[in-house]
Amino acid sequence: MKKLLVLSFILILAASLHGLMFFNDLVCAFNEGAEKMQIENYVVEGSVHFFISKSHADLLLKEYEQSAITDLDKTQALVHVENAIAELQTSRSKYQSAVDTGSRIGYIQLKLHWFKSFNYGAFASEHKLNGIIADDVSGYLSRGDIVGIYRQNLKRLDEISDTLFQIRTILKNGEKPAVPVLWNLVHQYSETLLFGNYATMMGNSVLGNCDKD
Repeated sequence: MKKLLVLSFILILAASLHGLMFFNDLVCAFNEGAEKMQIENYVVEGSVHFFISKSHADLLLKEYEQSAITDLDKTQALVHVENAIAELQTSRSKYQSAVDTGSRIGYIQLKLHWFKSFNYGAFASEHKLNGIIADDVSGYLSRGDIVGIYRQNLKRLDEISDTLFQIRTILKNGEKPAVPVLWNLVHQYSETLLFGNYATMMGNSVLGNCDKD
């Protein structure tokens, strides 16, 4: 049996890298106050749990890849799926809190102007970003819709959850998931990671840092 999956890249040291990679540098646009820091914490915690979920999904993919030469360990595969689901649900809860808080406190108008006047197309071209995902991100940022970015991430997490639940059901029935289901899982995690990373890259370029006037 030929190998049919290329394992998605494994993120190491996620807890120390998330602040540089995933949905950060957007919080600076919110109005000052204690709740602004809460949003930052929600985003950080949501990102960490997303990465942990992805690491469990990577272990699931490892089990599946290994099944090209040995029988799939369905029991162990199910453990990885359950762990991935639990971490993803925690991640979603944190991002939902960021959405709720961000919707309540509003934005600094000057910083919204910076988002609206930024040349996203040139940035994407310079950094050789995936055009479809970059356009998705810039569609929100060009309107100054930071909360919209978080909401879109919630939708992406829900899509990943749907796939994980599908895989869990298949494994509980004692069956082996079809390869396209695993491909879909790889794409969903990878595209969600890129979506968050591009938001951070663009946000960093627009705002620089939170001390910028």
